Parts: sequence; C-alpha cells; structure tokens
Amino acid sequence: MTTATNSVSIEDATKQIEADAGGSNATANVVAGIKVYVDPVQLAKDVAFSVNDLDSAVMNQAGLFVHYASQKVAAMRQFERLKAALEILESQLDNLYREEMKKENPKTTEAAIAAAVKSDKRWWRAHTLMTDAKAVFELAKNACDAFDHRKDMIVQISVDRRTERQGQLRIGVGPVSPDVMAAASAAAAAANSMTGKKAA
Repeated sequence: MTTATNSVSIEDATKQIEADAGGSNATANVVAGIKVYVDPVQLAKDVAFSVNDLDSAVMNQAGLFVHYASQKVAAMRQFERLKAALEILESQLDNLYREEMKKENPKTTEAAIAAAVKSDKRWWRAHTLMTDAKAVFELAKNACDAFDHRKDMIVQISVDRRTERQGQLRIGVGPVSPDVMAAASAAAAAANSMTGKKAA
C-alpha cells in the first residue's frame, strides 16, 4: 500500500465518496445520491425523427450528439471517482479489520478479513453508489451509441430517397416504343425530302 492511501482515514474516504456522489449539477438529476445525466424518456424523444422531415433531423444531429457526449464524459468521471474512492475505503477497512482480527486470532484468514470488510455498512454504501454510477455511465454510453445509429439511419434513408426519386424520373421518361421510333424516322425522312426539293 502507498503512503497516500495510508494517509486517508476511513472517515475521510467515506466523506469523499459522499461528496463525489452528491453535489449539484445543472444538467443532472440526483437519485439516491447519484447524479443521473441521461433521462431515458427524453433520450427516446431526442433519438426519434420523422422520415418526412429529414432536413430537421440532419440539422439537430450534431448538437444532440455533442450534448449526450458531454453527459457521457461527466458520467464516466463520476464513476471513476467513486471507484477510486471505494478502493481507498476498502484498503482502510482492510487495515482496520486485519489489525483487530489478527489481535484476536493470529490465524485469521484473508477470506475472513475480506468478508468482514464487505460486511461493513460503509463498504456497502460506497459499493452501492459505485454500482449505480456505473449504470448511469453505461446509459450515457448507450445514448451516444444511439445517436451513431441515428446518424447512419438518416444517411441510409436519404440515400434510399434519392435513389427512389431517380428511379421515378426514369420511369416518367419511359422507354421509346418501336412505333414512336418509326414515326420519328418517317418524319425525319419527309423533312429531308422536302429540304432536298427546295434546294433543287
């Protein structure tokens, strides 16, 4: 264990965990001590778009992606800080229980010490916060993935629409029938004969 870890008391580590999980953020709701950066209901609304209004979908794609990407970064930071704080707290609790249990029984096993640490309510509180923070981070990552898929869908639909319009134009012109070709040839021949008579 490092000196930095040993210099942090259990009380300090617990307070740090609560501070990392709490606090205020203008873009996040706080649920059970954890900042929730992505609202699933709002995410569903933001990801949706109308195939009849692709211009609007294209125009707001970048802005929405940047918003959710920033939420992902914030959620990742929260998770990483709580994870690190839990590791510090776990180390301090390990030292505490190891000293106490070894005094009572020098043959105390590592498994028994680990069990005592994980039975401590402070460890459970920190572990629960970290687990919740991880879930928030996963949701934020999924939100960014959803906007990647949204972009691909917009591009694909736009390509399909363009191909469809080109096909309709070709159908509108239509193939030239043999009868029409014959009539056109006859008209051209008549025009040539008239031109030849006038020249003579």
